Amino acid sequence: MADQSHAWLLAPLGMRPVIVAQHAVQQYLTDFHLLAVPFTPAHCSTAIIWQERIVPVLNLGGLAGESYRSGFKLAVLAYQQEPLTPLHYVALAVAEAPERISVADDDVCDPPAEDVELWAILAQTWVKRDNLPTPIISIAKLDSIEFCRYVERVFAALSPAVQATWQQAAATTAVASPSRFSAPARDANSGAVMAAIGSSAAIVQSTIAKPVEPDLGLVSTESRLAQTASKSTSIEDAGAADLDDDEDINSWDDDELDDLDEDGDLEDDDDLD
Repeated sequence: MADQSHAWLLAPLGMRPVIVAQHAVQQYLTDFHLLAVPFTPAHCSTAIIWQERIVPVLNLGGLAGESYRSGFKLAVLAYQQEPLTPLHYVALAVAEAPERISVADDDVCDPPAEDVELWAILAQTWVKRDNLPTPIISIAKLDSIEFCRYVERVFAALSPAVQATWQQAAATTAVASPSRFSAPARDANSGAVMAAIGSSAAIVQSTIAKPVEPDLGLVSTESRLAQTASKSTSIEDAGAADLDDDEDINSWDDDELDDLDEDGDLEDDDDLD
């Protein structure tokens, strides 16, 4: 049997479950404050302040033709566009907590026939999970101009009634006044969503609780990302760390892994502090 590698299974709004590498999930947020960013596409019209950074929120519910709905959670994801370059961050709207799983090269399978254009952009490879094909995705592609344009086309084709729910959500989300958080410069290394935020007329400010500082420094995380940047089709890219509601994933020790149930899910009644 092939060696097992740990990874995270995410349940994004608007698409089938996806698998990401261990280092990609930086934090799972159940309590956050959304701030509106005007003049941005419907799926990325809000942001949060996390770790003293402006982080765009990707809500992909419209990909499944869904109306906007609140009550979602966020998975803060990190990626690099090239090895040894600065980290970029996006917060993906998810329906539930990430699940800790194991995958192996023996699990590789063919892609499904549906949503070919979508998965041609995002998927690095496919594996069987619960007898269903599940993509291991590229976070960099999730924040790419190519994917942004795809999502905008899908959202534009939604029914007027569904589109109205997204427009209403954007209109009722608070727009914070300018503060010490200024717009990031728009450059070639910026993610597509972050570039859109950088060109917005309004800039968000911090109104959420003080962020949790990670135990591992930027160099360590960046180094681990760089090690997998050139292995996009290998299951071994999907390593794992451990995660807690609103806690940095790198801060757990081995004893705290006992708080995970047999399926790898976080138990609802666990006191993880």
